[in-house]
Amino acid sequence: PVLFHYTGAEKLALILTSQRLWLSPYSAMRDPRENNTWRPSLAYGEQLDPHSFDAQALWDDLDAAVRQRAKLVCFTMDRPEHTYSFSGTSRGWARARMWEQYAERHRGAVLIFDQEKLDEVVTTQIEGRVHKGPVRYLDGQWTMDAFRGLTVEDLLERGCVAVADEIIEQHGDDLYFEKDVDWATEFEYRYITVSEADHEEVEALPALRAIVLGMDYPDHEVAVLRYRLSNCGLPDDFPVARCRWSNGHPMLVPAFAPRPKP
Repeated sequence: PVLFHYTGAEKLALILTSQRLWLSPYSAMRDPRENNTWRPSLAYGEQLDPHSFDAQALWDDLDAAVRQRAKLVCFTMDRPEHTYSFSGTSRGWARARMWEQYAERHRGAVLIFDQEKLDEVVTTQIEGRVHKGPVRYLDGQWTMDAFRGLTVEDLLERGCVAVADEIIEQHGDDLYFEKDVDWATEFEYRYITVSEADHEEVEALPALRAIVLGMDYPDHEVAVLRYRLSNCGLPDDFPVARCRWSNGHPMLVPAFAPRPKP
C-alpha cells in the first residue's frame, strides 16, 4: 500500500531540499475538535474544598500536556472503489477537494510514499513512541473516554504532565485518531508523537515512490524540479506525473518533456 501527502509548491521544494518531512503541532489542525482546548470532566472528593484549586488552570495545564505537545504528519489513502466510481477517482492523488484545500488550488503536488517503508522510517527516527494508523470518523458527540475517571486530587498530587503521559500511553492510539464524520472523505492516515519540541522531522525520501503535480503547478517550478530530484539522489527516471482533468475525470500525464536524444 501507499500513502499520499498533499502539499504546496514551495513546501515541496523545501521537502526535496531538506529531504525531510515535518511533524507539526496537532493544535494547528483545521478540525475544531483538535485545535480548541480540551476540557474533560474533573471529579473531586468530598474532602477537597472546591475553592482550593483553579479548575481553569488545571484544564489549561492538562491541555498543554496532552494536546499541545502532540506533533503529527497527515496522509490520505486510496479509498475503496464503488460501482459508480470513475476509474481512477478512488486513488489518493485524484481528490479534487484535497487538491483545492491542501495543495494550493491545484498549484501544489502530491507525494506518494511506500507505507511499509514510511512506517519504518518514522518509527525508527522519532525518539518517543509513535502512534500511527487510519483516522476513525464519528457521527456524534466526542466522549473523551481517555479522560474517564480523572480526578483533581490526582492532577494536584502527581502533576498534569505525569497524568498526561499515562493517559497518552494507555489511550494515545484512540485519543488522536477520532474526527467528526464531516472529514470522512479524506481517508486520513497519520503519524503522531508527543514531545516538548516545536516540531519533529524525519528523513522520509527513502520511502518516496512518486510525485504527482497539480494541473496548475507553476511552470518555473517544473523547470527546476528535475534539478532538485537529482540533488536528492533520485534517478533520472523517478516517476513524476501531472494530474490533468478531462471532463471532470482525473488522469496522469508525463510532467516532463522528453530529454533530447544525443
